[in-house]
Amino acid sequence: MSHLAQELTDMRDVLGALEAGDLAVRAAFNLSYRKLGKGAKNAFKRLSCVPGEDFGPGLCSSLMRCDERQAGRLLSRLAEANLIEHAATYGRYRFHDLLRVYAQEKFDDDDAKKKSQAIQSMLDWLKDSTVKAQFFLIGHTGVEFHLENAAEIDSAESAAAWAREELSNAAAAINMTLIHDTNERAVGFATSLSSICDILGEWQIWEEVLHVGIPAANQLDDPLGEIALLGAQANLARYRREFDQGLELASRVYLKSLESGIDVAIASSANQLACLFMDCGRHGEGIPLLEKCLEIYRRLDLQHEIGKVLYNLGTIHRASGETGKAIEYFELDLQACLESGDEPGAAETLNTLAIAHFEMGNLEEAEKLQRASLEKFKKIGNPHKVSMVSNDLGVTLRRLQKFNEALDLHLEDVELCRTIGSRSGEALAHANVAETLYALGDPEGAEGRFNAAISVLSELGDKYRLAHVLVSQVPLLLALQKIQIAEEYASEAIAILLEYGQTRDAAGAHQLLAREYALIGEHEKSLSHAKDSIRLSKDFTAPYFRAVGYIIAVEQCLQLRLAEEAESFGEALQKLVVENPELFASLGESLDKALKS
Repeated sequence: MSHLAQELTDMRDVLGALEAGDLAVRAAFNLSYRKLGKGAKNAFKRLSCVPGEDFGPGLCSSLMRCDERQAGRLLSRLAEANLIEHAATYGRYRFHDLLRVYAQEKFDDDDAKKKSQAIQSMLDWLKDSTVKAQFFLIGHTGVEFHLENAAEIDSAESAAAWAREELSNAAAAINMTLIHDTNERAVGFATSLSSICDILGEWQIWEEVLHVGIPAANQLDDPLGEIALLGAQANLARYRREFDQGLELASRVYLKSLESGIDVAIASSANQLACLFMDCGRHGEGIPLLEKCLEIYRRLDLQHEIGKVLYNLGTIHRASGETGKAIEYFELDLQACLESGDEPGAAETLNTLAIAHFEMGNLEEAEKLQRASLEKFKKIGNPHKVSMVSNDLGVTLRRLQKFNEALDLHLEDVELCRTIGSRSGEALAHANVAETLYALGDPEGAEGRFNAAISVLSELGDKYRLAHVLVSQVPLLLALQKIQIAEEYASEAIAILLEYGQTRDAAGAHQLLAREYALIGEHEKSLSHAKDSIRLSKDFTAPYFRAVGYIIAVEQCLQLRLAEEAESFGEALQKLVVENPELFASLGESLDKALKS
């Protein structure tokens, strides 16, 4: 048995090992194979060179140089002969391991020229279809394609559907392209695939593509290809919240772009580096890069790219608390995305615009924008973005007192994050479930979820998300009379937020503490945190936010009989309202009461 086991590990002669007397696996396969017609035999042999796990009529048609309907009939015949089997996805097929070996033996016996033509035809189909899918996904729908050997793709939806089926085959085919074609085509192939993986959130396949593509670009001495793929690697690190690694990669890419002297590369890498500086809380270092980037894109009249820079400028202004100005930038970017047909970009901007409106107290508008964003990301099929928007929409629904709907959304997000292997996202979803359970009167269930979230985020070292979860647990801890733990969590969270340059979030944490201490009658602590909130808010311009801080301060001063301080905060509030009359609508009774007091 040990000898047989050793023989079976060598896939080159596994069929020879599977013989006993007059019984042989190869002989049994031969019986089925001999009954096939010429076309089915050729399809069976050629399908063995498919690099991934499964295949459909599209790949089969490329190998056979026939239309997809004819290829579908060939696949049906092979399945009826039990030489291939149905895959998990309807309409697709796969080989049993031993039958793949048998098919490869038959393919190896074929004429060398025919084999080469079949492989090249398959690689051309995968490469050309990838380019076509990429253009539809990024919104360049006006491009006319004259690709005879490509999948039938005519919309962003059909591009995403094709990619979900063939991404694994396409990624595995990059190595085959290096063997059977040129390095230039392999690098171009990898660049297009990288873009699709980014849009669809296929992080694991993306990593595989970059693992092959970057060394190929290196060997080729192709600065543009290397810049594009290293930039993609920086983006992947950013999405995984590995900001230090992302910043190091983005810095390298920017230097390479400057060396190349190519304006488009310089602008693109400057934009990316600015984003990483923002992620690391270094906003001041990002603004000059974005201004440089904007100057290049405007000079080259690249409207779609200008939109991306406007989005990032909006992000910086929002982080600085200039929410009104941020909204102007986001709306300009949204218009650019919609005009160019950039569905992923529009979906991203819709959600960020919603968050800005949320911060201004425009909750109904935020909900409307987030629902539109969620619908677009679901249509595109990017699970990471679906999770992100579900999280943000759930928070908006909670503020609108729609707790049961928010709970359902957060529970769905937990399962989605578990499915895609996003531990950090799953922890954040648990924290959101916890906040909602607490609002619904289930403190025990809430505490368990909070503890699970904090444990995972601490283990992962995701300090930024950890800070937000620590702050969000404070109301529960105070309600459970765990005041010391609440204060320790709050101090740790605020220190992290200030470390990352998130002044507005730190001020928001003080404001939350002020509200919660007021609820339990700790008026001195409440006033202290309200003052800290107001002090930090001087670093940014957010009228709604500052008005809430002043209202809390007025209420606590009155509770503590500090008439002069109450009057001082009241006058500051009155001045703010005169300068921003829209605050009357968004703050309602609480504003009216504070001014009267």
